[in-house]
Amino acid sequence: MLVKTFIRFTLRLLVLGGLLAALRRAFDSGRLGDRFRHGSDDGPGAPARLALVGEGPSPFHTVPASPPRPAGLGAVDPVEGDCPPGFPVKGKRSSGIFHVPGGLSYDRTVPDRCYATAEDAAADGLRAARR
Repeated sequence: MLVKTFIRFTLRLLVLGGLLAALRRAFDSGRLGDRFRHGSDDGPGAPARLALVGEGPSPFHTVPASPPRPAGLGAVDPVEGDCPPGFPVKGKRSSGIFHVPGGLSYDRTVPDRCYATAEDAAADGLRAARR
């Protein structure tokens, strides 16, 4: 009986350790870290959200949320699934990534929003694709 309990406890610790290691790798590689960054650029009155990565006294503190900007002069909606002339940068809101012409995934990316420059996409809360 004691051996069974010990084995179950050990297996639970191993599974929990594996999950924690996977989460750490995901944050270290940037796959999750960009979604939970410190929102120091948000204005007053913005709703608070939990920040797992960022500056502060604790890894779990609230910071203002950064709502997506409305489409301005630097961003337009795609036309028939492709970016119009003058707006070559493709943004995917679901992944939080933007793709520039010549990038590995640029041709196969169906954009949610198109931007005139990479700076416009970054200002809208997206990050550059790694490849």
